[in-house]
Amino acid sequence: SNYDQKVSLAIASNDLPDAMIVGPVELRQMYEAGQLADLTEVYEQYASPAIKRILESTNGLAKESVTFDGKMMAIPSVQ
Repeated sequence: SNYDQKVSLAIASNDLPDAMIVGPVELRQMYEAGQLADLTEVYEQYASPAIKRILESTNGLAKESVTFDGKMMAIPSVQ
């Protein structure tokens, strides 16, 4: 899709917005390219109890999907 092409181009050119929706492949590419910030402390300190409950309801899978080397590098999507 056009969005996927724009995301791929943004990653490749290191011209990224502050936030965007990406899939697991793009997330790993961005992590390996050093394009992500560690959100672990931000999540622990500022995520609401409701958000934490929602993520915990996935038996850790949601957080695991965005965690690399023990660091939470994105906010996971939960459906």
